[in-house]
Amino acid sequence: MLHQPLGAESKDKENAAACLKRPTGKTGVAIGLVQCRPGSVIKVISEKKTQEEIKFRLFIGHSDENGYFEADLTRDSKYNEWKAYFDAGEDRFEFYYTTSTSAGRKRGLLVKDSKKSRQQLPQNAVNEDWLIYLRPVAPNKIQYVVAEDDEALKNGKFKFEPVTVELNY
Repeated sequence: MLHQPLGAESKDKENAAACLKRPTGKTGVAIGLVQCRPGSVIKVISEKKTQEEIKFRLFIGHSDENGYFEADLTRDSKYNEWKAYFDAGEDRFEFYYTTSTSAGRKRGLLVKDSKKSRQQLPQNAVNEDWLIYLRPVAPNKIQYVVAEDDEALKNGKFKFEPVTVELNY
């Protein structure tokens, strides 16, 4: 069925169809939006059904000895899987993050071209023999904890509850 473009003047539908030589894309979009509104018989189904299907969007890493970004978490990192980052020998630590795909390559990005996040550890979690662990939990969120070792991490024996950090880019 052909519809007259919105805003066109016509007295009757037959005359409108005769005058309409070629429908415009604007008209089709408008009609589609009206037909797909809530309560319509047309159901719109999103391709992304769950949060798990949306990949982690960032590269999280540290600076190598030459000032280049070295990725610890990438866009291929799985949600809720811990990755050892650094020792917990100081009460503050930092990491760099970016959306640039250059960060995924060796010597592909300088850390000065990424953003920096500084985090504070509780005093009772500072010990150079313990490790800081990071994990992605959403497309732009990570969590960190401190645990004595991988075994303690597996058993959920953290020095504090996981801290969530939202990273804006």
